[in-house]
Amino acid sequence: MYLVHGAFPISLTGPKYLTPILETCYAFLAAHPSETILVSLKREGVGSSTDEHFARILQDHYIGPNASKWHTAPTIPYLSSVRGKCVLVRRYTTASDPPSMYSSGSGLDATAWPYNCTSAVFPPSQPTFNLQDFCEVLIPAAITQKVQYANEHLVRAAAVTHHIPGTTTDATNPVPPGPLYLNFLSGSNFWKRACWPENIAR
Repeated sequence: MYLVHGAFPISLTGPKYLTPILETCYAFLAAHPSETILVSLKREGVGSSTDEHFARILQDHYIGPNASKWHTAPTIPYLSSVRGKCVLVRRYTTASDPPSMYSSGSGLDATAWPYNCTSAVFPPSQPTFNLQDFCEVLIPAAITQKVQYANEHLVRAAAVTHHIPGTTTDATNPVPPGPLYLNFLSGSNFWKRACWPENIAR
């Protein structure tokens, strides 16, 4: 499976594939077993495959054979339970009727991921994520905006009280679910060199 972003390959020097990326993740986690990696996967490109087909390929050829290295439950885990593992952030829909290993219970549900958002909480019924992903940095002046949005999201995350099981919670008042705060520092405009990722990263 090769990697694309939108309709285009991620590299101008030839196809890049998922397997080496995951092998790099596994090697990093083996060397640093106290860490975890969020892996966001989404079907993109100009092909005719469906999300269900995408889910089947991922499970049969990538996640399933390495199941011990993945957290694919639909709920936000405690960090202690996912150290040394990849956490699936699922940005593709899957069939749930009949239920199977390819059903929508696989991974943290990020199918409602909003595009180019400065602050968004989703999914609405039981939020899993609180997201800042402003990515359309179309002009150099927007880089300052991007920094502002990232800083504001850090403030939002810092203001949250995360309860400690057995210390600030009990059986009647368990740990509240999520959301998980994600703060993206990336952005780009392919058509304006001053807004290429390396310039924004400075």
